[in-house]
Amino acid sequence: MNEQTLESEGRHYDCDFLPFMEIGSVAHKYYLINIRLPVNERKGINVGIGEIKDIRLVGIHQNGGFTKVWFAMKTFLTPSILIIMVWYWRRITLMTRAPVLLEKVIFALGISMTFINIPVEWFSIGFDWTWMLLFGDIRQGIFYAMLLSFWIIFCGEHMMDQNERNRLSGYWKQVGPIAVGSFCLFIFDMCERGVQLKNPFYSIWTTEVGTELAVSFYPVRAGPAHSMAFIIVAGICLCLYFLFLCFMVFQVFRNISGKQSSLPAMSKARRLHYEGLIFRFKFLMLITLACAAMTVIFFIVSQ
Repeated sequence: MNEQTLESEGRHYDCDFLPFMEIGSVAHKYYLINIRLPVNERKGINVGIGEIKDIRLVGIHQNGGFTKVWFAMKTFLTPSILIIMVWYWRRITLMTRAPVLLEKVIFALGISMTFINIPVEWFSIGFDWTWMLLFGDIRQGIFYAMLLSFWIIFCGEHMMDQNERNRLSGYWKQVGPIAVGSFCLFIFDMCERGVQLKNPFYSIWTTEVGTELAVSFYPVRAGPAHSMAFIIVAGICLCLYFLFLCFMVFQVFRNISGKQSSLPAMSKARRLHYEGLIFRFKFLMLITLACAAMTVIFFIVSQ
């Protein structure tokens, strides 16, 4: 690869990668693409590049084996999760008391998990649904927003000394930024994926204003420097969220340790019962932190 100079005439140019097109569903076996390089002498576009003999395109797609396994897993998991959700909510409604906030949040998390696993991709085999990429981004955004909110509420509801419990309004300071961030990412996604519903060749990175907004909100598809900047900003935000979650878990453990001082005064059977509950609860909180850490690591590495 060489730079565009007279000495490099006849050799391959060292060009930057440009986004070409994105297809939400492949409803046909073959696609014909006609490529034209328009010349604009006034703006200096495609002037003096010489004879074009070869153009290289990079295609990213799912192979057949992965698609079969992916479809099979989603088809099997969706009815399984639905059965578990119906059983869970039926057990909750059979209680004499009304459902508490944590039980409602768990049910909402199950709904978001079902929504992201519904195998609507089966229909894309026979129908040319160009909105599948946008629909997939919306499903992932709803699930991640619900998952991050669930961890916050789960830890907050187990703080025994917290005054406002069992109320969603008591978590607006923690859940609010998650909702605002998710909404901003949705707006940016609509600015690109939404336009691609009619023009699959459109990219927000080809416009100067769009690039500035994209770098501010979601600079994944920009150049290496912008991508690294996004990873750093996103990693800092997720690490701050994880540290705040660790702080909440630490407060829960501290409250539990304060309550453990009354255990020696209990009878042996009752003491063993409460010690077992505390041990299982601490183990569950540590599993929650491990899941949050793996989610943060997966998000950063995947970008």
